[in-house]
Amino acid sequence: ETPGLGDKIEIEKNDWVLGFDGLSLGSPPASEWKVKKDGGRFDQFSGATITPRAVVKAVKIGLELFESNKKQLLIPVSKPAPVKEIPPSEEVSQTDLPSETKPKSYPESKTETKVKKGVTP
Repeated sequence: ETPGLGDKIEIEKNDWVLGFDGLSLGSPPASEWKVKKDGGRFDQFSGATITPRAVVKAVKIGLELFESNKKQLLIPVSKPAPVKEIPPSEEVSQTDLPSETKPKSYPESKTETKVKKGVTP
């Protein structure tokens, strides 16, 4: 394949990928999920067959994967419980926590970096 021709799958460079919009496994028929050079429905670019073949195959495999896992993928997600806002008067600081729930502290570094106020390192 000529270098750069595969770039045409990028929407900014070519609208070729929009040819998949609205398609499904049954439309077109499975036998047509190939580039035209291989007897299928999809155009390839002049001098570029490898990239379009790979894209057509990947889209078809993606649709097959979706179809075979549709039930699991489309399970309704239960509504998450509302998050309770904590008023500032009820906020808990780390000093108020029991020792077993406090975050562990790490030993100080032997090297200390000092930054002068107003000076960016």
